[in-house]
Amino acid sequence: MSARARAADAARKHLVVSGIGFAAALGFVKLTFPSTAASSEAADAPSSSGSASSSSGGSSGSASSSSAGTLSPGSSSKDELQLVQVVFRHGARTPLARRYWRDWNPVWDVCGKGFPLAVPVAVLTEDGRPRPPNPDDQKQVDEKYEGGCHKGQLTLVGEQQALDFGRYLRWRYHMVHSLLPDTWQDGTVVARTTSYQRTIATLQGVLSGLFPGTRQPIPVHTTEEIDEILYTNVRSCRKLHSLLTGLQAQLKEAHHPRDDVHERAEALQQQVHAALGLPGDHRVHWVDLHDAVTTALTHGKAVPAGLNQRELLRGINQLATARFMHVIAPHPETGKQEEVLRLGMGVLMEMMVQRMEAATSGANRTMEAAATTGASSNVKMYLYSGHDSSVMPLLAALGKHVQDWPPYLSNLIFELWRRPSGQQYVKVLYNKEELPLTELCGAPACDLQLFKEKVLGAYLLTRDQHQKECLLHFLHDKPAGEHTETEEVAVGSSFQDSAAGAAGAAGAAGATGAAGATAAAGAVGSSSSKGGTAAEASAPDKTSMGWPLIGHKPLWDLNKIYGWGWLARPLWAALWLWEFVFYANRVDVATIKTDAARWKVVTGDIRYFHALFCYLGPPGHILWNIKWPLGLVMLVAVAQAMWEHMRATCCPNLPVFDSTNITYNCFRLSSFAMSLLLAFRLRSCYDRWWQARCGFTGVGGAAVSLVHMAHVYLNDEALQYEFQRWCPVWQFTTYQFILSEKKLRPEAAALLTEEELAVVMSVKKPRQVVGMKIRLLIQEASKHLHDAQAQAMEATFARGWDQQSVCSRIRYQATPQAVSMVCTGFVVIWLMMLPLGLWEERGGQWYTLFIVFFVAVLLLAVDSVATQLEHPWKLIPMEAYLDSTMRDCKTVLPAKKLKEIRARQLGKAEAADDVKLDNGSM
Repeated sequence: MSARARAADAARKHLVVSGIGFAAALGFVKLTFPSTAASSEAADAPSSSGSASSSSGGSSGSASSSSAGTLSPGSSSKDELQLVQVVFRHGARTPLARRYWRDWNPVWDVCGKGFPLAVPVAVLTEDGRPRPPNPDDQKQVDEKYEGGCHKGQLTLVGEQQALDFGRYLRWRYHMVHSLLPDTWQDGTVVARTTSYQRTIATLQGVLSGLFPGTRQPIPVHTTEEIDEILYTNVRSCRKLHSLLTGLQAQLKEAHHPRDDVHERAEALQQQVHAALGLPGDHRVHWVDLHDAVTTALTHGKAVPAGLNQRELLRGINQLATARFMHVIAPHPETGKQEEVLRLGMGVLMEMMVQRMEAATSGANRTMEAAATTGASSNVKMYLYSGHDSSVMPLLAALGKHVQDWPPYLSNLIFELWRRPSGQQYVKVLYNKEELPLTELCGAPACDLQLFKEKVLGAYLLTRDQHQKECLLHFLHDKPAGEHTETEEVAVGSSFQDSAAGAAGAAGAAGATGAAGATAAAGAVGSSSSKGGTAAEASAPDKTSMGWPLIGHKPLWDLNKIYGWGWLARPLWAALWLWEFVFYANRVDVATIKTDAARWKVVTGDIRYFHALFCYLGPPGHILWNIKWPLGLVMLVAVAQAMWEHMRATCCPNLPVFDSTNITYNCFRLSSFAMSLLLAFRLRSCYDRWWQARCGFTGVGGAAVSLVHMAHVYLNDEALQYEFQRWCPVWQFTTYQFILSEKKLRPEAAALLTEEELAVVMSVKKPRQVVGMKIRLLIQEASKHLHDAQAQAMEATFARGWDQQSVCSRIRYQATPQAVSMVCTGFVVIWLMMLPLGLWEERGGQWYTLFIVFFVAVLLLAVDSVATQLEHPWKLIPMEAYLDSTMRDCKTVLPAKKLKEIRARQLGKAEAADDVKLDNGSM
């Protein structure tokens, strides 16, 4: 056979093998991904007016071009849609900034009076309270524009956008996928909004399009601004505030990690100056300019001719986006993206993932159902009405490079699907188009577990983790997470699953018995903490012993010194003896935390010598925090010594530099400043202690007053008994919260039945459950009272609730770290200057400087007292106040009378075994 024939034969064999392999691969694909006819959703979907319907592909990076209705390659017609979560920006609004647009469009008359056929909504917090006030929103409402609109108000265009988006959701999830019912059904859709009028109105418009013709008010939940999790909230996270402040400072200094942003800013600056006639030294605020242009163009208003150029407008859009994203979701090159996204949006992302996991097991339930009857309800959709700062960080977390600002009513839809095999996967839509997750998951749709671990895993943050990472401990020497005092701190309850049954558990505690306890336990069961075990939480805090300013870590590293060789062994032994004898076993002269055996040492005549040892062992963490000013002081001292040495040896002609006199003058000038700082800090910390004391006693006072009012106003002994049982428990649960205790004290637990105790302790915030129970008792009592009496009880309860809020605020928030660090650092530097400053005055006699050390001890003691007052609860006799509350409540109805009432409630057959109210249990 010739060579040509052999080559042809080999080619035929390769072709046959290739064909067989291709057919096998095609068959495998067909079996794995059954072919599905493309849905006709895109053709039939209602269009959304305005800019909300635009895809803004640049904002999402590699956004897919497929329509919203087309199933991804990982979906089939047999797959079941289980849950939908929608995060969307509000509709079109009036400008938020007053810059630039006032010369173009001074009149804003594009606002209406609400939707003509809007469904009614009831805006409440998750515990049933009315919408809390929002000072920022109120300022915008009070700032009126010419034409009738106010600052940031939802316009007629925005209302129509919201209505059209609601119609789209109805068409897609009712008509196409049959996920939602035709009419509103309680517990099917859970709606959440920030506490701004434009987001509330947008959510109302979406619900109007989703469930048109609904007559009953649809519950809409919100929270106080400090507890908000739908956007990057610096009010509840000091660490995040510090990060964002640094990122904003970079923008003010014209720094940006990407060079192309610099180049665009320089070029656009000149074009904007020419178009608007701005002075040459004017620094363009790109976000405000983008807001002015966007609001004008969206509502058909004119912009300056020089500015209305396509490329220039696109440049302004992208530059404003880059600068805004640099703060709320910085570029990965900054090295801060993960931390900012975790602290800013991690709690929301964790909540969304938890709800997906709950939906896979059918465990998701609405707050309303859990709070009233405990019945299970299959939630199909969660709506989150937020802002551009809600959508943009989520896009960044999904791995998308946001280049263009999301238009009004931009939305992210997270769909949870289930295949017949039981596998759950997540599909994301951005502005009605599928957002592929190929870069992170390897496919447009992502397996639920991979979505949790690979896509959002780096950003997920539980409530407990957020609290520990955000708060600063009152000692300011470590992150708050390393201290057990902050283990149970909750920075808010904004739409929190674990606290969803708080209000309902209160009703269940008094009405449904064991059923209510089971319901409340189920309502909170979906929230799991990743913060650590109970044993870790209850571990003693070693840093709380001894002087808080000093800590338990000397400046030296004994292991390192030991490794220097035999010559260093004597030094190592001396330092070890110092640490063991004095440093690690020092006593506390500010508060007594020692046992009785050391009481005499603490209060004896030699206590100042013990304090001297503490001073001579310098506070390591404080010196580290002030290392730069301390280093500067030392550098100046070295320079002075070298200057004098040069004058005495090689350079006698150098001018005289009286270092001692200069140091003395600096010391005298700084003494006045230091005294003011110490007085300011001590006064501030004392006020904090006073507020904490008044807050805790105010809760007890309100509880006692309610018991007495019930006894005076009511004739129903059973209702009087309920007040006498629940009101003392209110202060006990506040005490439990303050000290992060896991259980109620026995005297409080004895007032509750086993079912009631189980309900109260099954939620994360028992004090709210008890508060809601007392509110229900007041509502029941008001049926038998005059209006004035009912109002008096309501006012008394409100005062007690406000005092409990004061306790919560002090428990949540440490004093500013800067104040403590500046004061303490100034004291340490001043103490180092004190011997030098007094040397000249004392005539250079070294033994006269002993007084200096005693003065130093007193100053450190003052600073230590101020530090300990920052955490006031250990300095308040709370147990004595609890006992006083119990005694005052007991004097109203004697224990014998209570036994008779409870016996009638439980039945004579159970009275002998269950009723054990003697003098020691009340």
